[in-house]
Amino acid sequence: MPALAETTLSDVERRVLDRLLPRLEETVALRAVWLFGSRARGEVARDADSDVDLLVVTTDGRADVERVRALVHGVAEGESDANPWAFNAHVVDPEWLAERRAIDAFFIREIERDKVVLYGDEDLPEAHLAEDVPPPTTARGLRQRSEEYLETAHSYLRAARLLFEGGETSHSVSNSYYAGFEAARAALSEEDLFARTHDGTWHLFHRTFVATGRFDAQLHARAHASEKPRMAVTYEGLFVDAGGAEEFLGTAERFVAAVESLLGLPDHA
Repeated sequence: MPALAETTLSDVERRVLDRLLPRLEETVALRAVWLFGSRARGEVARDADSDVDLLVVTTDGRADVERVRALVHGVAEGESDANPWAFNAHVVDPEWLAERRAIDAFFIREIERDKVVLYGDEDLPEAHLAEDVPPPTTARGLRQRSEEYLETAHSYLRAARLLFEGGETSHSVSNSYYAGFEAARAALSEEDLFARTHDGTWHLFHRTFVATGRFDAQLHARAHASEKPRMAVTYEGLFVDAGGAEEFLGTAERFVAAVESLLGLPDHA
């Protein structure tokens, strides 16, 4: 597990955290605070524009979300030169942590590997379910985390269709892209594979399924290619007309269906 000295927190960010921890302890039933993400891994230069990601475990979890986030923001505002919006607090309870561990969620796996413990024990024993129990599977025979990725993919598809039919063609493109992206993660999840980045996910999908002849190369390429217009829509205000949006939506629908077929799920339940 990384040590605090190995992180890329700036001096001002360390001061914010030093002031924050006792305030959190006074305000909520605090169990643990873990730093995770790129700052914990030491992947960005000091003072770089990157979030300071915190997992805050409290007894009451979701009931504490607003109080914790307001406190984090307020403490950061009180420190000269600190950027309050750079501090990103995920507030959970031990039960949520146990459930995510039980399904071997990649999000928690990444946190567990990279975390820097700022408060509390290195582990929360009560946040573990029985040992040596394999991750649960769903009625369709998938890992629970894979099923969740697929459900998210279908949520994006529904949103993309509604936006398209409502004339919000550019926003439809973004949702179409994410539908394919989440479906790709579902397929990789069944192989116990995960990539942190979008490009990493698409390249890992290609290596695992396309290069081995298990998935159509052209369909993969089209789904991956929708990443650039999605970014242009989000960050540059790109307008996509109805014809272009319909093409992206069709690609996403075919990609999600092909992933389900790959996993032995021809129909979405």
